Amino acid sequence: MDDVIFEEFKGTGNMEIVLDRKLADKRTFPSIDINRSGTRKEELLFPKQTFSACGF
Repeated sequence: MDDVIFEEFKGTGNMEIVLDRKLADKRTFPSIDINRSGTRKEELLFPKQTFSACGF
């Protein structure tokens, strides 16, 4: 049943959050790895100049 639900919703998610064990061990919550986390639509959050300045 979980596979059926997963297949139904696969591709609809917009955000990928990566957790960091080292931060959790330090009792830092939420223990999100900001550099590895992101969204598919980051280009809509910032002006184009921001991405071109960063080399994206």
